[in-house]
Amino acid sequence: MQIVKCKVRKDRDWRAASGLGLRCRSSILTFAFCNFHFKLKVIFTVMSLYEVQKLLFHVNREPKAFDRFVRERATLVAEYRLTREEQRAVLETDFRRLYEMGVHSLLLGPLAATLGHSFPDYLAILRGKQP
Repeated sequence: MQIVKCKVRKDRDWRAASGLGLRCRSSILTFAFCNFHFKLKVIFTVMSLYEVQKLLFHVNREPKAFDRFVRERATLVAEYRLTREEQRAVLETDFRRLYEMGVHSLLLGPLAATLGHSFPDYLAILRGKQP
């Protein structure tokens, strides 16, 4: 059993979705599987949550990555496949917006502490109450 043919109706959506960017909204996927033809509507996620969490994991675990995050944040963020909204949230270190996007609090907490936020202040930020 193997996929014989696979293409997306809208070529621009396929280019955007390929390479784990997953930035298109939806498209129709047509493929042949064992001589049966199927059409599926595929809805891709608009957010590359994995890339955001990968970036924050590296910043939390690697001293060189944290140093780059502090000194040259824009160039570090450009190395990851983030949407504009994600880039903005990371560049501004908007913990609330990142949390609402689905970034795990155990990745946000250590970064907040390293940047000088107390734990009660961090929790207040996540709840939407700026300290």
